[in-house]
Amino acid sequence: MFFAKLSKFFQKSNGIAEEVYFWRQWLVTRGGQSTEEFQFRYAADSQLQGHIREVLLMRAGATVNILDVGAGPLTYLGKDWQGYSLQITAIDPLAEEYDKLLEQCQLTPSVRTQKGFAEQLVAQFGENHFDLVHARNCIDHSDDPCRAIQEMVAVVKPGGVVYMHHSVNEAKAQNFQGFHQWNLYCQDGALYVGNRTQTINVSQCLASIADVETRLFDTGIWMINLIRKRSG
Repeated sequence: MFFAKLSKFFQKSNGIAEEVYFWRQWLVTRGGQSTEEFQFRYAADSQLQGHIREVLLMRAGATVNILDVGAGPLTYLGKDWQGYSLQITAIDPLAEEYDKLLEQCQLTPSVRTQKGFAEQLVAQFGENHFDLVHARNCIDHSDDPCRAIQEMVAVVKPGGVVYMHHSVNEAKAQNFQGFHQWNLYCQDGALYVGNRTQTINVSQCLASIADVETRLFDTGIWMINLIRKRSG
């Protein structure tokens, strides 16, 4: 048990170091080969992406509250939606490290990432708070992805959506190194999370409160999960 805990500690430490190094290089080079993505993330007037807008069932002129989980130093989401009042909250466990990187790079984002953990969203924000919760390439990094997904569903309003976008079986592809300790994948139309010792049918866990839709694309390498919380 001691060595298992020690191994987990080193895996997490390595994961943090790798993540901070990645983002440092990305910020210093203003996106490297992804200059357009950097500019989009940094711009205060970038438009909310169409694939996000299309799942939001909002009346024109409404205030739209979105939570971006595992946002990194600069949220992936566009900051403006014409005809709507868009409010984005971005969280990440490494927000304090990202603040240091942003200061070093003399960058001031229009949406500042604050510290937060996917497994503790209800304690931080309360239930039924957001119209949409977004998570991109991060839930497979969490300590407890099933709990994280359940928390995301809890903080979204009835009728709202949890929008997840992840690489399929990333832990296996990365040989369970660093943060990559969990696989997310689709089987028989259901969303699963699993590691070397356990497998959890997330769709089944959420069956009483939400509808889960899974879409595979790029020849099955990437997966989108739309989890709509039922009203009433």
